[in-house]
Amino acid sequence: MLGYVDDNNITNNGKAGEKVSDVIKRTQHDAQLWNDLLRATGGALNLDKCFTQVLDYNFALNGGPVIAPADPTVKIVIQDRLNLQDVTLTPISPFQTYSFLGTKQGISKHQKQQHHDLLKRSSSHVRRLACSAMSPRCAWVHYTAVFLSSIGYPLSMCHMSQPQLHGLQQKYIPALLNKIGIIRTHSHALVFGTRSYGGIGCHDLRIEQGISSVENLVRQLRTPGYGKDIATVFVRWNQHASGLSLPLLQYPKVRAPHLDGYYYSNLRHFLAQHDGSVEIDCVPTATKERYGDEYIMDVVCSPTTTTSLQMDRLLRYTNMEIRKLFWCKSYLQVKRISDLCTADGTFILPNVHKGERSIRQSSSRLK
Repeated sequence: MLGYVDDNNITNNGKAGEKVSDVIKRTQHDAQLWNDLLRATGGALNLDKCFTQVLDYNFALNGGPVIAPADPTVKIVIQDRLNLQDVTLTPISPFQTYSFLGTKQGISKHQKQQHHDLLKRSSSHVRRLACSAMSPRCAWVHYTAVFLSSIGYPLSMCHMSQPQLHGLQQKYIPALLNKIGIIRTHSHALVFGTRSYGGIGCHDLRIEQGISSVENLVRQLRTPGYGKDIATVFVRWNQHASGLSLPLLQYPKVRAPHLDGYYYSNLRHFLAQHDGSVEIDCVPTATKERYGDEYIMDVVCSPTTTTSLQMDRLLRYTNMEIRKLFWCKSYLQVKRISDLCTADGTFILPNVHKGERSIRQSSSRLK
């Protein structure tokens, strides 16, 4: 029997005090062990298809973290036990996308490569539909079984914009309407409306992406296993890093321009746009250390929600100013106003005033 497994990866994160070279050493050890285990059990890694991608960061002039360019000296070398030679895994740029389980993964904001592939696929479906002699019933089957399955498959892992998503269906929908005997300029409210209210029942990809993302997250959180662990870390870490007291997905309309990650921000935007909310049990409840304490980012993002501070002294900040304050807070490793002050809450800690971290300062244990 011949077995074939594709699209597997090894991921290692840097720990406090580690350099990129230290992470590379651990990754090389893991990759070599993986290769040797497969070889010992009769399998093998196709080293020609393996590649490495290093995501490191530097700080820009405004203080914000940015992805650092690739270091050409960073290499991972695997000993090929079959051919008795050393193989250097192909390094790719941190800005380059790659294929994984039928999707295009990367750090790009607009997902141009993923959109290009889906647009090419959509154009192919339009030509097949328009040039065929399908009956209205067959045309509808082609839409539900072929087009939606093909174009909608990767949407649960995407964060494409509304114009990009509409561009994927912009040519197909008129061709479909023509095949099923409806005028091509039919109102979109009726085209994408539910059949129970007189609509045609087409699926709007601008909504399907958000629905698929929510379903994927809920499915992972409700299914025991490795996927649930990854989803739990994803949700808890975003909540901790945000510095906000309210759960981000349960209250998606809370202002948070400082959040990192396009996928998570797109998910919150979809929930806020459609008055949705996801309550997740694994997100810890916010606690205040002292009477009158407040979360720093709560005060910065939504000063009108504070209950223990003088409202006339609070400022309204722009999105860029909020990001800069967030970067300072993250560097100092503080979350609440009590973390900035002395035990009696009278004075600001000297090291905080100087912009320096101190071992005497209370900080989170979540690393």
